[in-house]
Amino acid sequence: MERFSTLLQWFDPRGRLSRNAYLRIFLRQLILIVAVLVAGVWLSTTGIRAAGFVAVFAIAVILLSSLVLQARRLHDRNRSGWWIVVSLAIGFSTYWVDGLRQIYPISVLCSLLVGALIQIWLIIEILFRRGTPGPNRYGPDPRDLPGEGGEAPASRIPPPATVPASP
Repeated sequence: MERFSTLLQWFDPRGRLSRNAYLRIFLRQLILIVAVLVAGVWLSTTGIRAAGFVAVFAIAVILLSSLVLQARRLHDRNRSGWWIVVSLAIGFSTYWVDGLRQIYPISVLCSLLVGALIQIWLIIEILFRRGTPGPNRYGPDPRDLPGEGGEAPASRIPPPATVPASP
């Protein structure tokens, strides 16, 4: 039952996800996608055509959970998960913009360059930058929680607030 609840967390956009936890889950998802793809292709070549459709559906579900986890990773950086939608819009717009390259080559080049820079920024935010220390508007620091990354070092725990004594 614990594994099932862990898999359900892959689809929960609330809260934060530390960089190390994200990378562990990302590698598991990548291995799972490759395994499903290989199994789907192998079964499809043996004559079970439905296996290919099931594999495509399973990979789509895994990719959807990947987007949710990216949103949680952005929450750890104190950024909105809606940046994932911006990233997807830029990715899909390249197909539309590509049709205009014969008419407006400079405009298409500039828009593709801006899109690439936003994608690179998002990759750096998700994979390489540490989360904001302490709680933010999306929840407590995942590195402070025992289940996510162990105990927080004492230097990162803020001292308790002192209330001045009234005379």
